[in-house]
Amino acid sequence: MRVRPENIKRKRRTSITKFDLEWNGKHSELQLFKQRFGHCNVPQHWQENTSLGRWVIRQRTYKEYLSPERVSQLKKLGFIWNLPDYWWNTRYKELVKFRKKYGHSDVSKGSESYLQLAEWVGKQRRDYKKKYSRLNQEKIQKLNELGFHWGVINTPWEQRYKELLEFKLHFGHCRVPQRWKENLPLASWVAIQRREHKNHRLNPNRFKQLDELGFLWKIKPRKKGQ
Repeated sequence: MRVRPENIKRKRRTSITKFDLEWNGKHSELQLFKQRFGHCNVPQHWQENTSLGRWVIRQRTYKEYLSPERVSQLKKLGFIWNLPDYWWNTRYKELVKFRKKYGHSDVSKGSESYLQLAEWVGKQRRDYKKKYSRLNQEKIQKLNELGFHWGVINTPWEQRYKELLEFKLHFGHCRVPQRWKENLPLASWVAIQRREHKNHRLNPNRFKQLDELGFLWKIKPRKKGQ
């Protein structure tokens, strides 16, 4: 007796391909990476496992070809699909914290603590000037809301004064070393205040503010050999 097509039970494919084995293997390696580092952002040229770095890039590049099951597996690990936007938002959050702390978004490259953030700020200005599409209107608006300055500006005198105040609270004096790597612009600013005072060009109110802070107006020259 002939069996009708609708009554035929189709067998589901149960065999595992070589591609399946390789994908599952890399997924397991990514799990171990996440347990170790707390994220899934494997560097492209990670020397400990270069093949894993390349595999991660392929998942982002060919996401539309991945099965929903595999996309779900990666999402559960906290996999970042759009890495440029992820890093942009990470730096933006750092800038928000910086502004809350200092009251402005003009990050100086003189501070080692904020060197990466300062470089990112400079990159936003360059992207804006060259009208790169990666800096879209949404990102521009978010930066504008922080009072972001798109051109290179001079740091306000009051801001440097706040930095000097913080220096004194930390070290107990205002003698900022000439080549203090933590904040080179502040060291230069301190020298400028001494020079302006010596040449009778320093605003009296500013002189008073610095003097009350215990500012040292004359520095003894170093002896040879010191």
